[in-house]
Amino acid sequence: MSKKGGSIHKKRLNASTITVLEKRKGHKWIVGTKPGPHNKELSVPITVVLRDLFKTVKTAKEAKKLIRDGKILIDNKKIKDHKLPIGLMDLISFPEEKITYMMTLNKHGKLIGKEIKENNTKLGKVVKKTKIKKDKITITLHDGKTIISDNNVKIGDTILLSLKDKKINNLLKLEIGANCYIMDGKHVGHIGILKEIIKTENSKQKIAKIDAKGKEIITVLEYLFIVNPEWGNE
Repeated sequence: MSKKGGSIHKKRLNASTITVLEKRKGHKWIVGTKPGPHNKELSVPITVVLRDLFKTVKTAKEAKKLIRDGKILIDNKKIKDHKLPIGLMDLISFPEEKITYMMTLNKHGKLIGKEIKENNTKLGKVVKKTKIKKDKITITLHDGKTIISDNNVKIGDTILLSLKDKKINNLLKLEIGANCYIMDGKHVGHIGILKEIIKTENSKQKIAKIDAKGKEIITVLEYLFIVNPEWGNE
């Protein structure tokens, strides 16, 4: 009988470009991600994050036990799958140590953890809007979450989402003067102020000009993730 379905493993050399791996050479295989909230090319399995980034465990077996025992929370929820994809802005908490990390990308495009104090809210970039009955709007975030909103929220905006009741605590608009975090492209990981939005004639993509502490950065508007004004100065 032939094998059906895709492999749950992948070669280390073929790992996601945002991998946390220090070395791509060594062991041939790495844990693959299962379908989940993040695109597989923009995420890393929780097992790899625990083992290779945080060094919390030495083996995948130890990672599975931590997860099974409920000692790891993702966005304040217990998880069961050791192949769960972890991506940008996800919150990884260690309840026993009372430590929470927010996942970001460094200037090399690698996934890293930034220790934070507040773990009850999460930043989410709006990537889709859908109108439903009775003039209600649903918005889809970059991590797959879908919530009901009003029409004031636009694609490209960022919301501060309460993880407890799934309500919007704050709205950060994609507009001139906004504080931006670049989440893709050659300027990934940089932070600056949005100075200008340019619509090009030969492309549907809009271009953004960013002032990053006096340095001008030109990037694709879609690569921007609007963040709090304090971001980068914390």
